[in-house]
Amino acid sequence: MGTTHESLVISPFCELETLNAFGLSLFRKALTPTEAARIRNVFESDLKTNMYRFFPFPPGAFDLAKVLSERITPVVGVRAADLLHIAAALELNATSFYTFDLRQHRAAHIAGLRVNPLPSQP
Repeated sequence: MGTTHESLVISPFCELETLNAFGLSLFRKALTPTEAARIRNVFESDLKTNMYRFFPFPPGAFDLAKVLSERITPVVGVRAADLLHIAAALELNATSFYTFDLRQHRAAHIAGLRVNPLPSQP
């Protein structure tokens, strides 16, 4: 019997946020230029080899993000961009959500998505 696994889904918005994170890591000096270039190259290679399932950004995500905002932001303090990612996942019928951002993690959980465990904080 074969194993079943879930595909990682990425939207153009998620792609932008990921690529922007590399530049932000350079700005914050969390990565060296060499490290950032290497990670960016791996990510772009993964995109080209279809490691991810690429979906257009669902138009209903904006309306859903507004609803989530009313319910979740006063409790978690999450950013609109984070809510858009969560809403897009829900609109695409995702059951799991992967993030390393604590607020986005909490918001996705409240929205009903299964979330990855977060690494231990030092």
